[in-house]
Amino acid sequence: MRVLALLIFCASATASAQTLYKCTVDGKPTYSDTPCKAGASTVIDVPRPPKVDTSADLARQEKLSAQMEKERHKREARDEREQERAAKAADAQRKKCAAARLKQKEAEQAASNASLKKYERAQANAARAADAASAECKQ
Repeated sequence: MRVLALLIFCASATASAQTLYKCTVDGKPTYSDTPCKAGASTVIDVPRPPKVDTSADLARQEKLSAQMEKERHKREARDEREQERAAKAADAQRKKCAAARLKQKEAEQAASNASLKKYERAQANAARAADAASAECKQ
């Protein structure tokens, strides 16, 4: 296994040299890019890697890049629309909450200014307004 790994490493490291020497020293094979000093050596010719047509690969990568950029722009536009919708909904909720609190304040003021006959009814109205404001502003 080590020999195979060494062979692959040497083959990839010496691909520019195109010559690999197999040396046998004490019955153990070793591989090198220089001739052996002692022992038997065998020259192994390493073939050149095949030429790769990079233009087709480059065109494919550019097409993929353009497609991914187009998808990113669509996703960003969709996210922006969702953020705008959420901001509008939050603004509407704040307005409803403010209106409910104003109504509660007016009901409390009316209860404090009510005569004894109308006090209980005004207190009930103020309590309902407080409950409505609490429910509206929790959301």
